Amino acid sequence: MSSDESTIISRERFLMENPSVDMSVRKAIKIDLHIHSRYSSDGCLEPVEIVKIARKKGLGGIAVTDHNTIRGGVEAKKYETEDFKVIVGSEIMTGQGEITGLFLTDEIKTGTVSEVIAEIRKQGGMVCVPHPFDKLRHSAFRITPAYVDLVDAIECMNSRCVFPRFNREALEFATRHHLARVGGSDAHYASEIGLGGIITHSDDIREAIMHGEVELFGKRSPLMSHVRTKIGKYRRKLSSRIVRP
Repeated sequence: MSSDESTIISRERFLMENPSVDMSVRKAIKIDLHIHSRYSSDGCLEPVEIVKIARKKGLGGIAVTDHNTIRGGVEAKKYETEDFKVIVGSEIMTGQGEITGLFLTDEIKTGTVSEVIAEIRKQGGMVCVPHPFDKLRHSAFRITPAYVDLVDAIECMNSRCVFPRFNREALEFATRHHLARVGGSDAHYASEIGLGGIITHSDDIREAIMHGEVELFGKRSPLMSHVRTKIGKYRRKLSSRIVRP
C-alpha cells in the first residue's frame, strides 16, 4: 500500500464535506485510537512508555483500549498534557464479539452486547465497533444494520487487518449507515504505535469524531507483529499451566 493510498479519507474529500473548517489556521492533530498496554493479555508496553513513544512519533493524542479493563488508559491519562491528549478506553468482550468504549471513567464487565453498550453510555462514553469485517478474527463483532442505532462509530482503519478489504468494508458500512469513523493501529508493540488513526483540526476530539471532522490515516502492521503476538500468547498460556512447587 503506497503512502497516498494509506490515507483512506483524503484531505480534499474532507474539505468538501466540511467547507466551514478553516484548515489554514488549525493545526492538524494525529491520534491513534487503538493501543494496548501491558494490562491486556496480549500486550507488553507500560502506559508511560506508550505516551513517550507516541509523542516521539509526532502524535497529538492516543486512546489506550486494553482488553476488558481501563487500567492502562487510567495510568496513561496521568501523563496527559495540554498538547497531548489521552483517551481512556477499553475493548470489551461480549457474547457476540468485542465492543470498544472510548472516553470511559469506570471499569465495564463483560456481558451481552446490550449490557456493555448500556454501561458505556451510562458513563457518557462513545460506543465503537473495532475491526467488524475482519474475518480472520474470531473476536470481531459482526455488526449488521440491526445494531446501527446502538453504536456511535465504526473502526474503518485498523492497521492489524491483514487484508485491506476488511477496512474498506467497514468504511462502506459506516458511510452507508451514517456512522462516525474512527481508526487506530491496534498496537501491541512500540513499532506499531501511530501506524493508524485519525487526523483532526479540532481540540474537541469527541465532537470532531461525532461530526465527521476527521480524516483516517494508516498502513498495515508488519506480519511479524502478528507472529510475535501469537508466540507471546502461547508462552503465557504455557507458563500458566506450569505448577510451581
